[in-house]
Amino acid sequence: MQSLMNGRGMTLVETLVACALLAILAGGLGGGLLLARDGVRRAEQASAADAAVRAQMAVLLAVPWESDAAGVAVAPAVLTPTASDSLRHNTAGAFAAVDAAGAPLDPPLSSTPAFAVRWRIAELGGPDIARLLDVCVFAWPASDAATPLVCGGAIRRREP
Repeated sequence: MQSLMNGRGMTLVETLVACALLAILAGGLGGGLLLARDGVRRAEQASAADAAVRAQMAVLLAVPWESDAAGVAVAPAVLTPTASDSLRHNTAGAFAAVDAAGAPLDPPLSSTPAFAVRWRIAELGGPDIARLLDVCVFAWPASDAATPLVCGGAIRRREP
């Protein structure tokens, strides 16, 4: 088989084929870089959302919940059961706006939030025995139909 190269270099057809292959490879590499950048952004967002869930859960778990001298349970206000749909709406007392690092904004809308943190508290086993704690983080602005980025849950029992 005779080579397409003549003594003076590559033919026009060979040059066009080489350029087309180079363009296809460069396009694939560029697409891969864009995909990788998007993956890193999503991972950073998920990490910040996870930090916000953990921070709110730590607040709910750290509040003392004990009995008074007569043995009557004294539930702190922060552990008062919330509305059953408080994970679907920004409900007063069960919602916080947080920045991209997961830190609460005070006042809540002092700057544009990155996330909406919503939580639900439900009684378990009767009044003042235990609480079910659910915390979810949504991308801002969080609509009622939004899918949470991250959720966490725990059961909180009253200390004797």
